[in-house]
Amino acid sequence: MALANILRTDAHMHRPLPSDTELVRAIAVLARAAQDATWRRTKALQELRSLLREYYPSFLAAFAKVSATNLTNPEAREVLTLAPTPGQATTLTKRRIVAALRRVGRRRCVEARAAEIQQLLRTPQLRQPRLIEQALGTQARALLARLNTKCENVDALTAAAVAGIHKHPDYTISTSFPGLDDVTGVRLLAEIADDRTRFAAARGLKAYAGSAPVTRASGRTHTVTRRLVKNNRLNTVGFLWAFMAITNAPPARAHYQRRKQHGDRHGAALRHLFNRMLGQLHHCLHQRQLYNQHHTFPTHTPSWRLDPTNYRRSRRRNRHVQRRRVSRAMAKMPQHLAQQLRTTRAQHRPSRTRHRVPRRRPGHPTRPQEPRYQQPRLPVKAPSAWFRPPRWRSGLVHATVVTGRCRQPCLRRPYAGPARVRAACTR
Repeated sequence: MALANILRTDAHMHRPLPSDTELVRAIAVLARAAQDATWRRTKALQELRSLLREYYPSFLAAFAKVSATNLTNPEAREVLTLAPTPGQATTLTKRRIVAALRRVGRRRCVEARAAEIQQLLRTPQLRQPRLIEQALGTQARALLARLNTKCENVDALTAAAVAGIHKHPDYTISTSFPGLDDVTGVRLLAEIADDRTRFAAARGLKAYAGSAPVTRASGRTHTVTRRLVKNNRLNTVGFLWAFMAITNAPPARAHYQRRKQHGDRHGAALRHLFNRMLGQLHHCLHQRQLYNQHHTFPTHTPSWRLDPTNYRRSRRRNRHVQRRRVSRAMAKMPQHLAQQLRTTRAQHRPSRTRHRVPRRRPGHPTRPQEPRYQQPRLPVKAPSAWFRPPRWRSGLVHATVVTGRCRQPCLRRPYAGPARVRAACTR
């Protein structure tokens, strides 16, 4: 009754559920299940690797060159099944290793790879006592059996999700983007879905994915931070998408390098690239167009964007953050270029001195302006003094300088802001 009353009276204040098709909802179920299975597989892999590091480091070193000690590799799992302890690894023959490699589908350089694995497994190392080593081997077999199950589940669920996305009309558009294959494309489509009225503008989709930054402004404080409330699944696949794009697409790589020169770290540059490509995907899905790098990443770049030290164009950012980014950018430059940029910026830096022109009241003639007093530059060093300047105001001020010798008021001279006091003290 309460829900019915809310829908009857305040239905316009609530967002309607997306009207997705039955196919994309089935794809979402399989894609999310495959992603959950991948996360569980990673957990099982880390547990097994941590156990092998305690008593079997030679096995990790044997598969570190080819697969970066990725225990999800079928070759590593098959060899570990044959020799779960260092004692059994010393008696493992080359023929058994060759048979194990061929069972998992290896066809090239089988003999050479088997000889290399045998040599690395027989490398001398510190070993546990015999009974403890056997107990650790039994535990490793149990963790390996669980890891094999997780790998099989990931393969089965991923294959089912990919088979479903091939039937969807948005498959061709999504996979036309660099960095999106069948696996990442099915995860992306499962979170975006196919209801085009759900995100009327690209900025709504960017905020939902967590790629759009959060801007907070209060008075003179202006900060731009990353978004924490987001769709974690879509944000995860977006990071993989951007990483593969900078690896395979030169325009995306150039955009990533420009963001790095601007002062962004690796994660911020990837997030900026993901934010841009997500907006392009939103446009292509609405207009039913394929990806075109000449339209998405034009070759023309404004000259002010090429200068990483030009922060006057981005006034919306925090001033302190911009100064840190400028310092990082100059630190990466050659010394002569950095000095040239400092000289150019010092010449074109605007003056901070504020001059206030008095307004003419209606019915009164404009008063003649008195010539401003120009303080002569004295070669004598100014005496040490403690001076607390008053707040800025137009006209002339009456300052008092306190020194160790005398205390006398200075002449009435113009005061041009709290940053510098234009007064001279004479004894």
